[in-house]
Amino acid sequence: MGMVGIYSFPKSGNTWLRVIIANIIGGRPSVVPGLHKTELAGAVEFNGQRFFKHHGGSNLKSWKGQPLNTAHVIHIRRHPLDVFMSYLNYLSDNVTGTAPLRFSSVEEIHGTDLFDMYFKTFTVSGHLSP
Repeated sequence: MGMVGIYSFPKSGNTWLRVIIANIIGGRPSVVPGLHKTELAGAVEFNGQRFFKHHGGSNLKSWKGQPLNTAHVIHIRRHPLDVFMSYLNYLSDNVTGTAPLRFSSVEEIHGTDLFDMYFKTFTVSGHLSP
């Protein structure tokens, strides 16, 4: 049985694709486990393949000591500015409120020094946490 890895940078549509595949398989999203939160054992076989999602590089060979035997890779790419805006909104008080320097909404800080600082941090490090 082969494995199909769904890879992307966070906030790029990985979860959306996971839900679509789970609906095709006929189950809840947990049948396509996100390895950052759940175990691989939850992956359900569909036409000889099991799917998993991961936000790391697409060369993952094993997970927690278990070989993945990845037969196919789906690599999602999204425009970096869209990823940044989605990520920024996710960290805002509007969604999770987990930004290092808090703000209510992206609209509130758009065009400010704080927005510029977050954008520069994201382009250099790929995330917004120090």
